[in-house]
Amino acid sequence: MTVRDEIARVLASGDRSIRELAVIFECSEREVVQHLEHVSRSVRAKGMRMYVLPAVCMKCGAEIRVSRIRNVRKCPKCRSTHVEPPRFRIR
Repeated sequence: MTVRDEIARVLASGDRSIRELAVIFECSEREVVQHLEHVSRSVRAKGMRMYVLPAVCMKCGAEIRVSRIRNVRKCPKCRSTHVEPPRFRIR
């Protein structure tokens, strides 16, 4: 099985953040983002969908939605760096 197949399997079993996936697969967060972009297209071809649970600012509670797959470093509303990262799931 390829790394991307393994990522899809892990995301089908539950939601994970980019950092959690990087630790599981022992690679950089940048590599995980590249894999997630490809996995998103692959699962769509199989009739499934990858869901992105938005990042949440732990200071002001704002949901931070992003148009691309990436980590969020700061809240755009209050500029706090205490942000719960976005989580990904496949169904």
